[in-house]
Order: sequence, then structure tokens, then C-alpha cells
Amino acid sequence: MAPRKRSDIWNHFTELEDSKAKCGYCSNKYSVASGSFGNLRRHLKTVPTSRCPPVETMIVPGTSSVKSSQPTQTQSSIMHFMQNKKPMAVSKSKQIDEQVTKMIVKGYYAFSIVDDKEFRKFVKMLNPGYELPCRQTVSKNLVPRLYNSTLEDLKKKVETALAVSLTTDGWTCINNRSYIAVTAHFIDGDGKMCSVCLGCEYFDQCHTSDNLAAFLKKIAIEWKVNNKVVAIVTDNASNISKAVGQLHYRHIGCFAHSINLVVQHSLENISVIVSKVKKIVEFFKRSSNALVKLNSIQTQMGLPTLKLKQDCVTPDGIRHMIC
Repeated sequence: MAPRKRSDIWNHFTELEDSKAKCGYCSNKYSVASGSFGNLRRHLKTVPTSRCPPVETMIVPGTSSVKSSQPTQTQSSIMHFMQNKKPMAVSKSKQIDEQVTKMIVKGYYAFSIVDDKEFRKFVKMLNPGYELPCRQTVSKNLVPRLYNSTLEDLKKKVETALAVSLTTDGWTCINNRSYIAVTAHFIDGDGKMCSVCLGCEYFDQCHTSDNLAAFLKKIAIEWKVNNKVVAIVTDNASNISKAVGQLHYRHIGCFAHSINLVVQHSLENISVIVSKVKKIVEFFKRSSNALVKLNSIQTQMGLPTLKLKQDCVTPDGIRHMIC
């Protein structure tokens, strides 16, 4: 009888002597002498989900009709309860929690998505045994846990690199707060190019070469790559170029930034034409009627409907084309 103890059927039956089992709901006894639980499982399908005894019947005196002592009602079987309402294992629940957190982080979804009624219904339909975490659990527990585990994995990955090159740049956000990001690039043991963001931090100090050099050195020491840096790629600003020189690393100017500077210098010779084109684009940007007419003319001429792009020079001197 010992091997049969491994079956989930013994959660609902008690083993008796003479190769019999007693139902924990209705106390009926069934034989298990053949070693098969088929009769036990068939019995479970007929037992109501509540722990009440089966409905009793009685014969009405003077007649041959049968009358139920309790009102007839349709109830789900125990097997249905076992299949659809069984609590999920803790390990499996943690795996789904982690995947939901990754979906929120990578998709830039709001934490409140886990409180959305329709989303909760959708998840419940996929797996009734899984319970979604609340927004506070996601923001205060799951996201920090995922961040720490990812950080540890990336640190181990970077430590295995034989040599790294760094790229860094700074910018000011819409709230006028200054940030600096540093990214490491290296080839792993499988020969694949890898890029890891070492930091994107708020930088409230003056952007002097000394302060920038101290920041880059701090990041390199934290990630244990200070002795592995073969080059640092930046824009051509004098302060960051001087900062890299103070750290005695090889400095490489950003090729795209250099090309952009060449284009800007060339456009100075046709500055009058560029100014006229910008005014034309501004006219169609301000007038929706004019833009509709322009698109209509392109369609009548059998030309693709093109969007106007405006030349925009950012504070760092780089030109961009915006629609």
C-alpha cells in the first residue's frame, strides 16, 4: 500500500484494513484490492463540492413517488475543484511574478496595470490558481528585487571581459536636470559584442574636466574595469576630452558627431537658402489647411505623401531633423 500513498487521491480518502478506503466526505468505503484508484476517482466525480452528506430521499406514504429531503441544486464535482482551484506552487508563482515585472519594465507600463480589473480577469482566465500582486508589491518589492538580481548578473558578466571600451555623454532633461550616462562595450567569451549601461546618474556639479574625470573614475572602479579600459568615446567638447586625458585613457571622438560638425560648417555657405526652407516648413506646420492642400497636390500628381521635416539645432550644436 505504500506506493499508493504518493497519489493525490489520498488527500480525500483514508486507508483502511482489508484493502479498503474510506471517503472523507461521505464516509463510504470502497475497495482498492486491485491496486487501481479508478473507482475512487469515479466516486469523487459524484460527490458535491461541499462537505455535506449526499441528498437523502424518502418514499411518500401511500404512493410510489420519491421525494428529496433537500432542494435539488447543481454543484461542481470535487474533481472540478481540484483541477481549477488548486493553489499554485510558490516557486511557480514567483516565476510568473518575475515575468509580469519584466513585462512592466521592458514595456514601460504603469505599475497600476496589475490593479486593472480587465487585466486581472484576463490573468485569472489563463490561470485561476495565480494571484496578481498589487501595485505596491510591484514597486516596492518585485522591481527592486529584479533590479538587484540583474545588476549582479551584469557585474559578473563585465568582470569576465578582458578589455572594454566606454562611451559617455551628458544631457539636460525637460526639468533642467543634468544627467551623465556611461556604457561599456566588450566581446564576451562566445565572441559576441555586448553593451552594458554602467550608470545613468544625476550630475549636479559643474561640468569641469576635473569633475567629469572623477565621475568616470568612480564608475570604472565600481564595475572593476578601471584596469581594462582601452578607449573612451565621447563628443568633441573640450571638457570631456580633457577629462579622459587626465585619466590617461585613449580618447576617440564620436564619428557621427564629427560628421555632423562637418555638415554644419558646410551649411554655413547656404545659410540663406536654409533659412527660407525653414520658413516654408514653419508655414505648413502652423496652417492645417495649407498642409491638407499640399498633401492633396502630392496625391493628384501621383507622388507619395511626404512629411515635412524641420532643421533643429540642439544646445550642444548638433543638428536634428524633426517631423
